[in-house]
Amino acid sequence: MKKPLFNTTTTIGLVCAVFICGGIFLSSSTPTALDLSQSQDTNKPESLTIEKTVSPQNITALLNTPDLTAEQAAIFYANLPQSLAYSPLPSALDTNEQGELIINMKVRRLFEFYLSAIGEETLAECILRIRHALTQQLPEAAIATGIEVLEGFLQYQNHIGEIKNNFSARYHDDTYDLERIKEIKQTVRASRSLFLSPQASLAFYKQEDEYDDYMINKMAIKSRTDLTAQQKQVEYEYLNHQSPAWISQQELHANLINHVQAQEKALRESHADESAIHQLRVKHYGEQGAQNLAALDQQRAQWANRVEQYRLESQAIITSSGYSQAEKEQLLQGIREQHFSGSELIRIKALDNMAGQSVSQLP
Repeated sequence: MKKPLFNTTTTIGLVCAVFICGGIFLSSSTPTALDLSQSQDTNKPESLTIEKTVSPQNITALLNTPDLTAEQAAIFYANLPQSLAYSPLPSALDTNEQGELIINMKVRRLFEFYLSAIGEETLAECILRIRHALTQQLPEAAIATGIEVLEGFLQYQNHIGEIKNNFSARYHDDTYDLERIKEIKQTVRASRSLFLSPQASLAFYKQEDEYDDYMINKMAIKSRTDLTAQQKQVEYEYLNHQSPAWISQQELHANLINHVQAQEKALRESHADESAIHQLRVKHYGEQGAQNLAALDQQRAQWANRVEQYRLESQAIITSSGYSQAEKEQLLQGIREQHFSGSELIRIKALDNMAGQSVSQLP
């Protein structure tokens, strides 16, 4: 296992998780090396998830971590964590004629690309990678802007965790009715100006906010008991008409996919051959689209076969009484590495956790 580059007593375990209707929290499932003493204690029931937050000063300190030595940098930046090693790098950042950073979604995607490796790497290491990417891509005059936007982005994500904890403390349950969701979203949006410029807020969150508003309005229509199904359909159509064009197009595309998938299911249940499935796909997606889906079907079947073989081999170890738990974990990891590589290892571990196939969960 790769050792952290920093001499801290524990690792930094902030992770990004999806917030209601699309926002992101910084949360943790592992100990953190950041000073959590200034975090608010919500005293909420243990059944509720507490989002791990840190002081703004700690985030600022991480952004000002000294650069690596030349020797450290040569090793560190040449090797991405496993979850990123086989992923395409984010698009190159844009600058204007004056060499100034153009703040758009490419900037946010770059941040989130490296932050998605938290858990494999510490937050400090993820920030180092982002700083390195900024210095590699931007003129010197634009680097400071990039670092400033990064700090605002991290402070904002951290603040969302505080907002969630405050709401959880107030309501003492895990349920979110429509009015509560709207209140949370409004609070989150109102806080952006504390950390991000209007330009960054608009570039990073415009579409996210539009889609949140659309879904909240759609939920409101669905929950109305005073409307008939036909009246609700009229309201949905009006909502689609009033929403940004990209949302309407996305909804039409989603509806088409659902329609075709339902027809595919009916064909398979009636034991239709693959040529009938292919013709259905050609009708709706074109020849190239049908070929792409056929290739995807094949990839999924191959993956399913590999997972099935892995399950057969791993089950014998999990149910055996001849090994200690530590030995079982080591043997299971060996089997995973025989069948999977790179980001596949992350995926199969997640599937194991979902299936409850973990030595630590055995009685």
